[in-house]
Amino acid sequence: MELLYDVFFGNPLYKYFDCIIYVILGVVVAKLIKLLLEYHLKRKYARGKRGIDAIFIESLSTPIVIFLFTSAIRYAALSLVLEPHFRILLDDAIDISYITAMLIFSLSFIDKIFLEYIVPRIETSDNRLHGHILPPVRKLLKIIVILGAIILALENMGFNIATVVAGLGIGGLAVALASKPTLENFIAGILIYTDNTFITHDWIKWGNGQGLVEEIGLRSTKVRSFDDSLLIIPNTDIISSEIENKSARRKRRTITTLGLTYDTTKEEIIKATDIVKKILNDEDGVVHPIRVNFTNYGAYSLDIRVEYYVNNLSYEYYLNTCENVNLKIRERFEKENLKFAFPSQTLYLSKEEDENTSESNEKDKK
Repeated sequence: MELLYDVFFGNPLYKYFDCIIYVILGVVVAKLIKLLLEYHLKRKYARGKRGIDAIFIESLSTPIVIFLFTSAIRYAALSLVLEPHFRILLDDAIDISYITAMLIFSLSFIDKIFLEYIVPRIETSDNRLHGHILPPVRKLLKIIVILGAIILALENMGFNIATVVAGLGIGGLAVALASKPTLENFIAGILIYTDNTFITHDWIKWGNGQGLVEEIGLRSTKVRSFDDSLLIIPNTDIISSEIENKSARRKRRTITTLGLTYDTTKEEIIKATDIVKKILNDEDGVVHPIRVNFTNYGAYSLDIRVEYYVNNLSYEYYLNTCENVNLKIRERFEKENLKFAFPSQTLYLSKEEDENTSESNEKDKK
């Protein structure tokens, strides 16, 4: 037992054991509190939607472990005799740990309050613009919280923030000049939001690219191309291009050509156009104007131009409608014995050529 009273680094050995016990107790208490909070949430919201109190408690579950663990270390360290410089470092580390716990709580609470409380309410409303603005607002709030935590940590470590900012001088100017493209992209992002050029999930086309908008950020816009690649485009490039918002269309147009064989009569051509018009008028999802006309004498076919619109912007719905129309046209044309043309050539041999050919064959036999 005398060993427990031996002094190591200015403190008897038993005090180090006391510190270890304090820390273990702090961890155990923190884990118990976390388990109790999680049990309370599961029991209260097992069958219903979670409220703000549930979001608050869940966001607090991890930071409270850090807070209690740090408090246990701080309480244990108070019983020890430490060198002044080491005490200062330990106090700074403890303060940073507290600030980190606050930061984790704030970021988690912002994410959960947006994703579980605000976004569902916006999605049920008719205002798509509000839902479009939410992601950058959430990012901006998180950036403000992180900057606030950094400033608070620096101040607790003894730095004078005002002096640091004032001392930037030319360095600050250089940083400002270097960040000019970032500032331009930020302003371009604001213009995209305010001008409502497009919003998330819109199909846009610009320059040589096109795809579905996944996210509009403060610096760049993320677009998912149709080959499933993720394109990250600076906002300045987007706003300086001519943008075609395909999703802003009220309907989708389809133009196709039906080629009939050259032995098709005038009456059969008229019958073919009438059949197509009736199919289009009877098809759900097809809206006017509907145009079906015999327009061209092709190289191997009599061409009937077909133009119609589909009133649903869903690409899958559009393809299914086109398929239904084409199958019905095929079925009706077969019943009426209307033949589709295909690339072909007709060769004519004159009688004179036939006689010359036969004479040359007879000479060869002799």
